[in-house]
Amino acid sequence: MNDSHEAMATTAALSMIKHASIFSECNPSLLLMVGDRFDALPAAIAAMMMNIPIAHIQGGEETGTIDDKVRNIISQASYLHF
Repeated sequence: MNDSHEAMATTAALSMIKHASIFSECNPSLLLMVGDRFDALPAAIAAMMMNIPIAHIQGGEETGTIDDKVRNIISQASYLHF
């Protein structure tokens, strides 16, 4: 797509649908997430909604962008922090 806010939201929505489908097929006992940018958010939301615990690695850098809000959401959704 492109770098617009609409493209980011659309990409995230499509990604969440795909992650939910994959999680349903695989039935993971844990989701290990590396990083916390906007592209990781759909996987985190899908896992959270499907009661899949999240272990989060490499979170915490502050950039002053939308990634800071996404980082907070992923941190709140995570069960373990590394």
